Amino acid sequence: MGKGTRKKVAWLLALLSLAAAVGPWGAAAAAEANVRVFLDGRPLSFEKAPVLADGYTLVPMRAIFEALGAAVAYEADTKTVTAVKEYTTIRYKIGEREATKNGDLVALPVEGRLLDGVTYVPLRFVARSFGSFVSWEGGSNAVIVSTPPKHAATVEEVVDARTLKVSFEQEGVYTVRLIGVSPLETYREEADAYAAERLAPGSLVWLETDEREKELDGTIRAYVFFTEGAFYNAELVAQGYASALAEAPNSRWDALFAALEADARRANRGGWAVEPPSPQAK
Repeated sequence: MGKGTRKKVAWLLALLSLAAAVGPWGAAAAAEANVRVFLDGRPLSFEKAPVLADGYTLVPMRAIFEALGAAVAYEADTKTVTAVKEYTTIRYKIGEREATKNGDLVALPVEGRLLDGVTYVPLRFVARSFGSFVSWEGGSNAVIVSTPPKHAATVEEVVDARTLKVSFEQEGVYTVRLIGVSPLETYREEADAYAAERLAPGSLVWLETDEREKELDGTIRAYVFFTEGAFYNAELVAQGYASALAEAPNSRWDALFAALEADARRANRGGWAVEPPSPQAK
């Protein structure tokens, strides 16, 4: 083989290696992820699995828009998606790092893309655009999307990991008891310390109620979210501070809590490292 031929072969191999690494939406740019998506407590299933790109979860476009209750249209010529829900209209051109929400430009952390004939969009951007709270539980590879209305409240006092006192604007102080979680007896002190750190007096939280909003004594039963989207009830279970607790009729997030507890048990997180295994955990 002549010197010129060897150079051409070397260049060809280099180009092939580069294409494999960073080619349009190649494996390095987006990798299939074992990610579970929970929408209002129920796990979503997709015909094509979610993928991870630069640390962000992308999901099939039509499936997520329809699950969120939005009407969606796709213009193949311009690769432009239009999704409408009530008073919100999202327009996005696949491959761009910007979209519009009701005509205003919105920056995206990662672009949408076409993979194996399926259009993928960033899950967090889509869900938040329609007013949903979005959080990530890394230990369980779970994305949590919550759409029900929420009430802003200010933390006044943390009684324990499951109980806090809050105030609403121009109203009095109310006791709130978390739904669906029960602190582990052998890890209660650690759970209470975590709560005190996470729920500092004066901080803003968002309360989501379920079928039964109050107890007879006036205690509010709620799921607690933070402004950035994090789900406090889920954190307690995922990190091994609490177990899942079925409390019908307040059962919206039961499936999520059960899945998070199973993962925490398997990983011996928090109190599960010291809690004797129950028969059903074997």
